[in-house]
Amino acid sequence: MHCGACARDLALVRGLRALGHDVLVLPLYTPLRGDGAEAAPGRVFYSGVSVFLEQVWRGWQRPPAWLDRLLSSPRVLRALAGHAVEVRAERLGPLTVSVLAGGAGRQAWELEKLLRYLETEERPDVVSLTNSLLSGIAPAVKARLGVPVVCSLQGEESFLGALPEPHRSQAERLVRENARAIDRFVAPSAAYAAQMAAFLGLSEEQVGVVPPGI
Repeated sequence: MHCGACARDLALVRGLRALGHDVLVLPLYTPLRGDGAEAAPGRVFYSGVSVFLEQVWRGWQRPPAWLDRLLSSPRVLRALAGHAVEVRAERLGPLTVSVLAGGAGRQAWELEKLLRYLETEERPDVVSLTNSLLSGIAPAVKARLGVPVVCSLQGEESFLGALPEPHRSQAERLVRENARAIDRFVAPSAAYAAQMAAFLGLSEEQVGVVPPGI
């Protein structure tokens, strides 16, 4: 994936590394493109193909290991990237709710694979989520790893607001529930921090402000 959020995340990675921190990028859904992406392992978690199949086909659960590896391969996902992918909020209600449900959603196996990797391969001191649409990961990370979770806020409430009912209300409820497992939110401005604190039912002190660089 190559987008503004990815560019921002990779800039953050470069900045943290320049300060002497060890940082590992774990791409979700699709491979990252850009400087710093080479640090990610040779796989993609929450593979976009697997996530879709788990959502639309109830029989798709825990495929054979070789097939699971194939569908998580950056090379395979890049080859499929040229095909049309639905990104309009009004079409993604059920999937959004399922992913936000974490271990209770249809993508529970994707979450389990991510947790096992973090537990056995790269146990972190802190986990940083790109945005609150990934907050379904947070409760399980807190329970299994016991490390702080930080989450950036990047306008995802607009996406949630475009979901049709009942998925909009369900997704907003899940984001607010997941927020309880997140130690710190980061917003790009004081005004947006106040807006999102109210949206998530948090105190303004729980949302820090880090203005974007130039």
